[in-house]
Amino acid sequence: MKKVSLNYPYPVLNDSNEDFIDCSFNISLGEASNIDDSFILPFSYTLTCPSIEKRIQSGKAKVVLYIESSETQYRTTKSFEATEKTINVTIEKSLLGNEIRVKGFVVSLEDIFPYMPEERNIELFGDVPFRVGKNEYLAISNDKYTIPVETYDPLADRPSIFSIRKSNSDEEIEIDYSQNKITIYINEELHALYKKYYEAPENRVILASFFATPALEDVLSMMKMSSPDDLEVEYGKLKWYQVIKSKLTEKKIDIFKEDSLVKIANTLLPHVFRSNVEEFGNMYDQYNSGGDLS
Repeated sequence: MKKVSLNYPYPVLNDSNEDFIDCSFNISLGEASNIDDSFILPFSYTLTCPSIEKRIQSGKAKVVLYIESSETQYRTTKSFEATEKTINVTIEKSLLGNEIRVKGFVVSLEDIFPYMPEERNIELFGDVPFRVGKNEYLAISNDKYTIPVETYDPLADRPSIFSIRKSNSDEEIEIDYSQNKITIYINEELHALYKKYYEAPENRVILASFFATPALEDVLSMMKMSSPDDLEVEYGKLKWYQVIKSKLTEKKIDIFKEDSLVKIANTLLPHVFRSNVEEFGNMYDQYNSGGDLS
């Protein structure tokens, strides 16, 4: 399997980017069980993207789990049947170290040209006829499970809770809390710049952080000024609120007592400021070595 990266020139379905509109791909882990000297891990997936679903059903793509235990250098892949959305993975304990790590992908089983899925973000990709090679990723799940072998307790990274969209307003930026994702609307001029620099894969991490970090601080400020009961009534069913609330609980942060919202944001988006500096440094080094940053 290839190293996981979201830096692809063509649209890749993932909750952390803007490549697809109203689509999602998630891997779920059920309750693990022990039988003799083996683990049995029940996985399932959900996919909302008709064009990719059609490829899976016709045998032109498949959903793959990448499983590893780095201590013992155990690595394997398991594929879902085209007509099935569940799979039981059995692994001998003797092959494993202290933990197992699992990630999920949709992989193309053929070369594709032109690759222009109907659900792609037209504002970003337009009518460019992309080429996708055999065994390239069509979707990457953000659900990454780290499973302690002795004390099973499934953990998963939270998917992105931000979405960046073009608005028809003259306001440079507006934030909407009423949807499952915190939606950041930017005006046409700013969106044109965003689209221009989004085309370069190496720019995307730092570009997204420019918008996500202040938006998160804005949301945290709103939460701090509201009562817990009001927050539950207004936002309790929304994904972004559930994720932030869970993270605050996990990190033992009392938003009503903590003075610095910047500090909270840097905790919820782990070391986002350091990551931005490192990404900028990589771009700077590339520029100095004669690379193209456009």
